[in-house]
Amino acid sequence: MREALTAWTLRRRWQRLGLWLVLLMAIGLLWLLTWRILGVLEMRNMQAMHGALARGLSDLAAERLAAGQPLPEAWLRGNPFQLLRWQPDDYCGSLPPPGQRRGGCWYYLAERGWLAYQARYADRRAPAADGLYLWQLRRLPEKMQTASQRDDGLAFELQSVRNDGFPSSAR
Repeated sequence: MREALTAWTLRRRWQRLGLWLVLLMAIGLLWLLTWRILGVLEMRNMQAMHGALARGLSDLAAERLAAGQPLPEAWLRGNPFQLLRWQPDDYCGSLPPPGQRRGGCWYYLAERGWLAYQARYADRRAPAADGLYLWQLRRLPEKMQTASQRDDGLAFELQSVRNDGFPSSAR
């Protein structure tokens, strides 16, 4: 009888340990799935803001063109949020050093004319491994412009800038 009780107790302990391991794996899987979902939502939000900025800048350029005012060259290096006179709630000003950036914030780097987004849910496999995505307002090359766009200042795009670890603390 005592051997049966010991075997039953041992089996019960292993069952509890197995149950705890399964529960721990389920919690880990749920956490990873939640992190991935939040990352996808953040990327979609970032792309939507990028699209809204590009459309807003195009509208502004069209308004200036209709008013007979060409776009000044300095406009290409200006802060898009200031040019459009609106800022989203997640705009945090100029780009601080790497250790001081807040995730989920839009920044502007005036020295280079870059618009930056610091991802909150960065994925190591993403193009910007450190979570910093960069764009710059650039004129389209002459060969890509139509004849009507050549001198009116309308041919530009908010183009992605390759992030090779800029700005990093190592440089």
